[in-house]
Amino acid sequence: MRRLTSVIFFAVLILSAMDSPAEEKSYSFRATFSRSVDRGENPGTLWEVRDGKGKRIAGAGYMGAYNTFPRSDRELLQVYVRSQQPEAEWQIERLPRVDGTATGYYPFQVAGELYVSTRNGSDPRVHRWDETAGSWRVVSDVRNGTERISGNNFHVSTDQVTYAGQTLLTPDESYRFGEHYFAQGKLILRAFRSPDMPPANRFLVYDWNPTENKTPQALAHLTLELPQPREFVYTFGQWQQEILAVTNMGGVYRLRPQGWEILRTPIPTVSYQIYCGLNYRDSLLFGHYPSGELYEYKGDQLELRQNWPPVLSGVSRNAREAQTLAIYNGELYCGVWPW
Repeated sequence: MRRLTSVIFFAVLILSAMDSPAEEKSYSFRATFSRSVDRGENPGTLWEVRDGKGKRIAGAGYMGAYNTFPRSDRELLQVYVRSQQPEAEWQIERLPRVDGTATGYYPFQVAGELYVSTRNGSDPRVHRWDETAGSWRVVSDVRNGTERISGNNFHVSTDQVTYAGQTLLTPDESYRFGEHYFAQGKLILRAFRSPDMPPANRFLVYDWNPTENKTPQALAHLTLELPQPREFVYTFGQWQQEILAVTNMGGVYRLRPQGWEILRTPIPTVSYQIYCGLNYRDSLLFGHYPSGELYEYKGDQLELRQNWPPVLSGVSRNAREAQTLAIYNGELYCGVWPW
C-alpha cells in the first residue's frame, strides 16, 4: 500500500508541475523507505518539494502527535500537493452526535478508520464512523485507545497489555496500568496502586521488539517513582533518542538512554498542564494551559513561544488551553480554547 501511494504521489507531483505550459521541464523522482523494524519512532517527513523561493509545495510523511489521548496513527501516510490557486474557504461539516451516555469523546484512527471513545467515562463502548451510512456504529473488534504497532493492534487496559490478540503483560498484584508510550524500542507504562491501598505511582520501562513478538523485558533500573500519587500523563513525546512525559500536575520527565531526569517538579497547587505534543521540523512542540501558547523543546529545556499562537480579537485571554496540534497540507494547526 505504501508503494502504491508513493507512485500515485509521484504522478500527482509530475502533473502539478506541468500545470504551467510556459515551463517545459522534466522531472524524475525516486525514494526508498523501510519500516521493517518498528521501534515506536515517529518517522516524520519522508520528502518535500520546494519552489525556487523555498516555499514548500508538496511533501509526504508521518505525523507524530499525542493529543491528550490517544496517540496519532503512525502508520497513516500523509501526502499533499498545494494548489496553485488561492486557497478556498474551509468547508466545515458537523458530524452527527454519538448515541451514548458519555459527555465527551476522543477520536482516534486504526488502519484508516475513524473511531471515538471515552477515556474514563461511564460509557465504555467504541464507535466507528460509517462513511456510507453517515453515522456512528458501535464496534467490538477495536478497543478504547487501540493503536497500530508493526501492523498489529496494540492495546493497554488497566489489567493487561495485549498485542495481536495475545496478552503480553499484566500488572503486579494490587496495581493497575495507566497511560503508555512506545518509542526507541522502549515501552513505558504508568502503574498505580488501587485507591484502597497505600498510594504508589510509577513509570515502568520495558525493552520490546514487536517484530519478534516476544514478552517485553522489564528494565528495573529505569523504574521512576512519581512524586505525586495522583499524577497521570496528559502527553508523551519523543525527540531524537529522548522520551518526554508531562503530567496533569505539571511534572515534566525525560527518559534518556542513561535514565530519567525531572525537568519540572509537579506542583499540585499551580495550574500547569500540557495537553498535546507534536514533532514539528526539528523540535517537539507542547500545547500549554493556562497560557494557550506553545512550548518548544530541542534537547534542553522547554521554552515558551510567547504569543504563538496569538489570541484572536475578541477572545478571552484567561485560562486558555492549547488542546490539539496537527499537521495538514504542510501547515501547522493548533486548537485553542476558548475560541
